Amino acid sequence: MMLRPFKRSPSIYLVWLGIALFVSGLVCFWLAWYLSKPIRTLQKAAQQLSQGKLDTRVAALIGNRRDEIADLGKDFDFMADKLQSQINNQKQLLSDVSHELRSPLARLNVALGLARKKVGPEAQNEIQRIEHESNRLDDLVGQVLTPVSYTHLR
Repeated sequence: MMLRPFKRSPSIYLVWLGIALFVSGLVCFWLAWYLSKPIRTLQKAAQQLSQGKLDTRVAALIGNRRDEIADLGKDFDFMADKLQSQINNQKQLLSDVSHELRSPLARLNVALGLARKKVGPEAQNEIQRIEHESNRLDDLVGQVLTPVSYTHLR
């Protein structure tokens, strides 16, 4: 019954079909764009975070959505906050450990310098050996406390 007006003119049917296809195509394009834009934003943010930009956040970029993608953006921001906090804490710990290990080494080197002036030539070999081991220990502490994997992070 609905096709009766089109029996007289099939071209009108084709025009209406074309209009319907065009409108549905526009709606599908808008829907695909609406759903994929925040996912692309999350993808770019994840790439930035992996490059060491720990202050990357996405919730403000996603907008006022109230769906699972917005929840994912909030979870991403929470993860980035935790990661930034943990890396900052690790850097602070390494700095503190470095200070605590290098301070006694510095005092040991000062004591070695004073001992070198006070003892005779017969103890110079032992003092040089102690100084060599102290320098090796200082180098090892430097290597352990300077992790290569975090040098690119802020």
